[in-house]
Amino acid sequence: MPPKKPELSVVIVMGDPGTRGGLEKTLFSLIHQQSIEKIEILVVDCAPSGAPPLQGSDHPCVRTVKLPRSGTTLAQARAEGVRQARAPIVAFLDDHSFAMAGWAEALVEAHRGPWAGVGGEIYNNTPARGFADPVYLMGHAAWMPPAPRGEAALLPSHDTCYKRDILLQYGDELPELLMAEPVLMRRLRLDGQRLYVDPNVKSTHGYTVNPLTLVAFYAWSRCFAASRAKAFRWSPARRLTFGFLSPFIPLVRAIRLFVYLARRRPTSLPAFFVGLPIILLAQAGAAVGEGLGMFFGLGDAERLLTQTHLRGLRLRPEYP
Repeated sequence: MPPKKPELSVVIVMGDPGTRGGLEKTLFSLIHQQSIEKIEILVVDCAPSGAPPLQGSDHPCVRTVKLPRSGTTLAQARAEGVRQARAPIVAFLDDHSFAMAGWAEALVEAHRGPWAGVGGEIYNNTPARGFADPVYLMGHAAWMPPAPRGEAALLPSHDTCYKRDILLQYGDELPELLMAEPVLMRRLRLDGQRLYVDPNVKSTHGYTVNPLTLVAFYAWSRCFAASRAKAFRWSPARRLTFGFLSPFIPLVRAIRLFVYLARRRPTSLPAFFVGLPIILLAQAGAAVGEGLGMFFGLGDAERLLTQTHLRGLRLRPEYP
């Protein structure tokens, strides 16, 4: 029987059959949590009609919410998961994330505090595989183990748990804020909410690096730029200024990462130097996305970002 009053709802979004291998591992990690009887797992299904169910979705603590494939973005699917959730806190996991032992219990315990969002330690699930290590440093250096416990300005995107009632306060704006989670986190803090890192919340994250990875960096970064400018009502002058400065993003972010690692994670510096070319290349893709997002807005970036997660990576978004 599914829990009548779950303590935690976990939202995972399912796409086309060819993209589900990692998601089945994600679901496996959830249904084997020690407190599974107190967890509600929401599989938001955006697969085409007639696609087979996700392996493991017949577990009694799993509930499937069907949404149309056409026209549903990844952010819209996550927002619908929040609306459908029955627990007071809602977590997100990607198809390349894996909840480690004690993950759910630690989230529930941490959320007894005054935190709108809680994140934790992120482990590299694909170490020493191609350029996965430098991509891990780019995305999750601040939450590498041992992650510092305490209030934070930012939490790891797509591996964070929020109080549901706070998210619902944003109403129809929620999908836009979930499109690039740093925008949501910044909005929460401006609205007086607080974020927290608990190192007992442990999950792994996998990284795939190939030429088309640049497409994902571009798509997410354009979504981030457009969403940030809209959410915080940036003036045209400010958008143009940030757009013209976007070519400096690769160098600035590489320097910031180097300084952070030198001060806090010096043992990671060899991986940084070996991976510096891919770091600069990935950030170049991000710079193009942020520049276009500032100059021209969202464009097709959200559709392309959805495709990278739910339909397989391509150079252009498919229609519809």
